[in-house]
Amino acid sequence: MQESWEKVVPISETAAELFYGRLFEIAPEVKPLFTSDIKEQGKKLMSMITLAVRGLDNLEVL
Repeated sequence: MQESWEKVVPISETAAELFYGRLFEIAPEVKPLFTSDIKEQGKKLMSMITLAVRGLDNLEVL
């Protein structure tokens, strides 16, 4: 999983856009819950996933 995720990191902005685009496509009712800048939200999402995936070797830290 960690090796695969590291391939996503360089394209994290695009990955976040795809994620939120699909989320809002399949669940449009949640879109109003995201009132802040969606690009900034995407950066936060990718950052948190990266932290979690990189921490899989050290679960005590998570």
